[in-house]
Amino acid sequence: MLEALDKLEYLVDDFYESIPNQEDEDGREYKLWKQADELHNYISNNRNYVINYSDRYRHGEIISSAFVESTVNELISKRMVKKQQMRWTKQGAHFLLQVRIKTLNDELDGCFSRWYPGFKEVNVESRVKAA
Repeated sequence: MLEALDKLEYLVDDFYESIPNQEDEDGREYKLWKQADELHNYISNNRNYVINYSDRYRHGEIISSAFVESTVNELISKRMVKKQQMRWTKQGAHFLLQVRIKTLNDELDGCFSRWYPGFKEVNVESRVKAA
């Protein structure tokens, strides 16, 4: 990552020096340099959040969520079509997604316990057996 940033910085500096008229902000060369400089600044400022996909791949971690996004988009778009017998409102879809996220993050039981003090959390083994 640092090597790529160094190369991009070198490219930006080198390119700026080769622009014929650096004061001509309407020139194509200046605009290209400005975009390259903005890219360098953006990556530099956000380097802690840039995902190292090759490292994730080497460790067998998921590197794409496209299949999940595709499924979600297909499901939601199908349910929100007017011709569908049972369709969702935007608010209903939003609430459903909030519950689904809490379920996937194993946070739903904790929320119910806060909302309903008499609620007893079910341990994971019981849920698996029930499923």
